[in-house]
Amino acid sequence: MPARRLLWVGLLAFALRAAYVLAYPQIGRTCEDCRFYHEVATNVAEGRGFLGGFASETFAGPAERLLPEVGMGPIYPLTIAAVYRTAGRSMAIVALVQALMGALAAVLAALIGSWFGRRTGTIAGVLAAASPALIAYSGVLLTETTLSLLLAAAVCLIGSGDAAHAAGLPPRPRAALAGLVLGVATLLRPECVLLVPLAVAAIWWRGGPARTSAAAVAAIVACLTIAPWTIRNYRVFGRPILVTAVGGNALYIATTGWDEWPADDPELRAIVAGLDYVRQNEALGRAGLANIGRNPGQYLAYSLRRVPVFWISSQTTYVRGLSDRYAAYFERGQHARLAAKLSLLALSLASVALGFAGLVLAWRRGPRYRTLVVAGPIAIVFLVHVFLYASPRYQVPLLPLLLVFAAVAIDRMQSGRIEAAL
Repeated sequence: MPARRLLWVGLLAFALRAAYVLAYPQIGRTCEDCRFYHEVATNVAEGRGFLGGFASETFAGPAERLLPEVGMGPIYPLTIAAVYRTAGRSMAIVALVQALMGALAAVLAALIGSWFGRRTGTIAGVLAAASPALIAYSGVLLTETTLSLLLAAAVCLIGSGDAAHAAGLPPRPRAALAGLVLGVATLLRPECVLLVPLAVAAIWWRGGPARTSAAAVAAIVACLTIAPWTIRNYRVFGRPILVTAVGGNALYIATTGWDEWPADDPELRAIVAGLDYVRQNEALGRAGLANIGRNPGQYLAYSLRRVPVFWISSQTTYVRGLSDRYAAYFERGQHARLAAKLSLLALSLASVALGFAGLVLAWRRGPRYRTLVVAGPIAIVFLVHVFLYASPRYQVPLLPLLLVFAAVAIDRMQSGRIEAAL
């Protein structure tokens, strides 16, 4: 794809994000998870260490002192801490940094889309640049924008093949970079560890004389990237914790059908009474497994209910002025806000529908290897959250990849109309 076109995609994406985060009122770091990320980043920036956050806010109430954090991976707080140390605790600067990340993700979406055709690449880049959800999350202190960039970069490295080799990046160095990116992604969001074996298999499957060594390099680099944090966790907590201690919490809530934690629930309080954050996570994991053993059908039903939760949303939870319920705006007579929220819902649903239609078209007409490379992260991240905990925002990092398939569908429809006209 021409470099000039990629530049225009990047400039469009950054301009839209910068305009939004600077001109539109942002929630910044006021949501609960945002506050935790800000707290840990502030402690790191001011030299107190990786303290605070989820581990200091247990189900029994806030801890009396800041504790070592193990409820989030290190990458995002360290990134925000670097911004704080460089430019002060300015949410506007953080948002602009994230706007740049989002712009790079749009450029990568254009590159990935070009695997399916030059025009498809342009459409994918424009869709990613103008996506309301991707724009909105640039101004929120959450991991979604960073992860969208990392996933797009990993897919680009794994599927680039001959184009990367022609650009001077042979298989083993490219595999090492892919392993590094996936290791960093895992340290951002632990579910990404499941993408490592997928990447290793994809690199090996691609063939060529260096396929076995390239696959091994990717696996080794990913493990070496994650290992220092795992060692830190063992030294601090005395337990083998890969990245975070959240899996038990997520499993338990997945077996109850809850959307949020009811801190006053008697059963929950009985499970976690007197335990610190790590032991609470272990106890809730055991309780979650017991719940599944007693009623696997109910757990499956809860999991199926999370499918629409993941995919159907206006993505306005963190947009100031649009975060309330549809009914609330209707009852208050705020019809303009209701119309805006419904329009964003329709746009989101159309993107998802086009994405899945494009996936089918890409699979039927090839290239199948690259179709699987793009679809793999979408499938794995989706399934993790369906079987553990689903929220509409967890869909957002997948959008640059999903919009590649949407671009395939749009390109095919345009081609069909042109052929019909001829």
